[in-house]
Amino acid sequence: ASDRASKALAAYASARTANAEACTQALAAEQQLSDRKAELDVATNSAEAGRSSCVKAAQAAMKAAEKEQSRTEKAAAKAQDLVPAAAERAAAAMAELKESM
Repeated sequence: ASDRASKALAAYASARTANAEACTQALAAEQQLSDRKAELDVATNSAEAGRSSCVKAAQAAMKAAEKEQSRTEKAAAKAQDLVPAAAERAAAAMAELKESM
């Protein structure tokens, strides 16, 4: 009976050791999972900030392009207004040149 009790006690001690090791491994795995989640959160926040920066840069570029288009359209309209006047001046200058010849 003493031998059986000794074996049972050894088996119990072995089971407790195995249980403690399993708990330690579970805690380590849980910590790794927590660490990975924190890394993922940081990466997600970084990606979101990068996306936000890209959106802002694209919006600024669009705004600048719209301003440039508006300036170009105004300059083209002004040039179209100036062309007839320049043609009239050139015709008048040619007429004066012919008269002076």
